[in-house]
Amino acid sequence: MSTLHPSPLGDQRPTREQLQNFANGTLDDRLPAAGTPLRLLIVGINPGLWTSAVNAPFAFPGNRFWPSLDRAGIVTPRVDASRALSDEVEEQLARLGIGITNLVDRATARADELTVQELKDAPPRLCRRPRRHTQGTRFLPRPSRPTDTSNSYLIPTL
Repeated sequence: MSTLHPSPLGDQRPTREQLQNFANGTLDDRLPAAGTPLRLLIVGINPGLWTSAVNAPFAFPGNRFWPSLDRAGIVTPRVDASRALSDEVEEQLARLGIGITNLVDRATARADELTVQELKDAPPRLCRRPRRHTQGTRFLPRPSRPTDTSNSYLIPTL
């Protein structure tokens, strides 16, 4: 388990009963340390309850995020974030210059529980990131589902 971003549940998966305790919780951003260039910033909509419960991005066991990064050869081997991220994965992300954040910090069971105001406040929040994290960054549309074109990911020019 990550010592930098530990899970509130230790090395345990959350139970169904525990998940509701993480509604409105948060997730620590994963950003490279000062002096390490940000090569890829992945921006989710907001953390889910499972993700907040274990303080690991895209942690729900059925989430396709980590398998996709593995298949693309970006982060290998495949990461199991369902209990937390390991120190080794945290170090790999930082070494590769990969950052992970969310448009909205508040954890919900579904993204449609977010308010319109929370979504409107998101772009300025992302733009206030320290310059070292956004230099050369552009917004590119990237749908999370084939029919959904409302999401954007930040992808720096390399």
